[in-house]
Amino acid sequence: MADGWTGICFGEEGSNIPSRTQVVQKFRQLGITRVRLYHTYQSTLQAFSNSGIQLTVGITNADIIKALSSVGSARSWVDRNIVPYGSSNIVAVTVGNEVLTSTANNLKNALLPSMKNLREALNLAGESGIKVTTAHAFDVVANFFPPSSGQFADTGRMQPLVNWLASVGSDFICNIHPYFTYMNSNGQITLQFGRLESGSVKDSNNGEIYTNLLAQRLDAVYAALGRLGQGNMRVVVGEIGWPTSGGTATDTDNARIHNQNLVNLARGGTPLKPNWGIQTYIFAMFDENQKAASLQKSWGLYNPRNFQAKYTINFGNSPTLSNRITQGMRLSSGQFVMSKNEVYKFIMQADCNLVLYQNGVTPLWSSHTVCSASDGYLELLSDGNAVVYGGGVARWTSNTLGRNDGAHRIDVQDDGNTVMYNEANQAIWATKTSSGRITQGMRLSSGQFVESKNRVYRFIMQADCNLVLYQTGVGPLWASNTAGRGSDGYMELQSDGNAVVYGGGVALWASNTLGPNDGAHHIDVQDDGNTVMYNKANEAIWATNTSSGCITQGMRLSSGQFVESKNRVYRFIMQTDCNLVLYHIGVGPLWASNTACSRRDGHMELQPDGNAVVYVGSVERWGLRSSADARWASNTWGRNDGAHRIDVQDDGNTVMYNEANEAIWATNTAGR
Repeated sequence: MADGWTGICFGEEGSNIPSRTQVVQKFRQLGITRVRLYHTYQSTLQAFSNSGIQLTVGITNADIIKALSSVGSARSWVDRNIVPYGSSNIVAVTVGNEVLTSTANNLKNALLPSMKNLREALNLAGESGIKVTTAHAFDVVANFFPPSSGQFADTGRMQPLVNWLASVGSDFICNIHPYFTYMNSNGQITLQFGRLESGSVKDSNNGEIYTNLLAQRLDAVYAALGRLGQGNMRVVVGEIGWPTSGGTATDTDNARIHNQNLVNLARGGTPLKPNWGIQTYIFAMFDENQKAASLQKSWGLYNPRNFQAKYTINFGNSPTLSNRITQGMRLSSGQFVMSKNEVYKFIMQADCNLVLYQNGVTPLWSSHTVCSASDGYLELLSDGNAVVYGGGVARWTSNTLGRNDGAHRIDVQDDGNTVMYNEANQAIWATKTSSGRITQGMRLSSGQFVESKNRVYRFIMQADCNLVLYQTGVGPLWASNTAGRGSDGYMELQSDGNAVVYGGGVALWASNTLGPNDGAHHIDVQDDGNTVMYNKANEAIWATNTSSGCITQGMRLSSGQFVESKNRVYRFIMQTDCNLVLYHIGVGPLWASNTACSRRDGHMELQPDGNAVVYVGSVERWGLRSSADARWASNTWGRNDGAHRIDVQDDGNTVMYNEANEAIWATNTAGR
């Protein structure tokens, strides 16, 4: 089922938990998109910033009354623990853990009012999209066998709570631990049934057959909710796992089998909810040595002391490295690889179509292989050919098996391009979807490149440690001159705004832009041949100075971008104030479109119809122009087939030429 998923609980009751940044990086490598936290520690929430991971955070039982006794106190808690972390993707807050089965009556009575106060406080803070719920122990269910007889032990407290959850669209979270059920069953439950492997247990009421203990327990909860009139409420398993020491059948083999089966079950349903995927959080990411009971200390997937996996789990949503497919690797239906900046996703869809998405929404490229087969997959074969199969038939191929020994790997790059490289690190195939931009934190490794949108210019980190700008069919235009000076070379636009070429761990070249105007925010490989570093205010602070001085049809000057004459004396720039201006560098403006305004989203485009237009606002979505305001136009679309190019000439004149090379418009600034 598409809505099934497996997240991980990240508990922090340990003296040797790795750095939170390392932990987040590991979650991303595993392809984990949902994490449950039990606290709102500042350093942890900051580490998850812009990670793309959905967080469920918690308020401890000890803090409920103090923090949520009124809407005012709840608002203070929200302002401290939620509002500052808008980029950390908090999607839900659990008020307490197992309150109704493990705390005093005063806290049980305070639970629902506290949840209501938090809901109101989140709404007042503009955080209405964050859900409020609480996590229950499975012990809230009194009758659980057969599953269809499930009912809650304390219906007096549970009825108003689940009614309120339904009214605000929140899930019912229940911690279900098959291990404890198996351990306490006195041999009545088999190990195979307990670790979700196999079995056949019949519900005597409805005849349904259960093959694993989790489905049995889940349906008992669904049945109990149904008895309270909330049979359509989603149950999320807040904790589930298997310890590796301290008790019966506690070893890495049993833990691995249980948790791998758990991941595999996510796509299926239960007998009572066959069309609902199973949503769970594995307990837990790490062994936690500060937990009270010895059995509670060894539930981790990882040993925190050395950050080594205690056993291997295939989570099914990220096959190996986060952005790379290697020979022999297969993307099955629903699996994907993602760029390291988590903007671009290369996914094998259930409809047999292989698609590259930007931000999970906008398709940039596809194999056009949509079909009715349900067993589609992409495989990078050992002969270097990438093939999409569906129904046992090859439906698309990259045709790279004969190109310089074939594709050795496929990289989903941070610039939006997905590229196949041979063993010599040469690009032999690409989706040609490069954004033409390098942003802070992005790295060009050996052989990787970014192209201009018109595919004429390529900025590449060569295997010889040289960073080079090439013009297709012409040759190199600029280089860092670092060839042969190191190994394992790469270029990184650092968070301090400096672009640096490294080789063998040594800095070989730098743009020295960390000081000017807050440093380089992004690098654009422009369609005019110039590669330019812009600061956050979109001001150019460094360039290769390789501009062709020419703008061609379809090319756009975004806010802050410019084209220079070949002699570097004249600059035609789309300013951040929406004014298009021709400057004599060191002298002043010679011509302007007179479109200056308070907006900051202007651009100039030489359209395919031969008209040059200055727009303010967004202009394109799904190929349709919308929400844009044309502020100036050259009105050249009807003159001898319109403008084919714009030349920023060495004489100071900027001229539009048609396809026959006739001048049809000019700034008339020659010699100034």
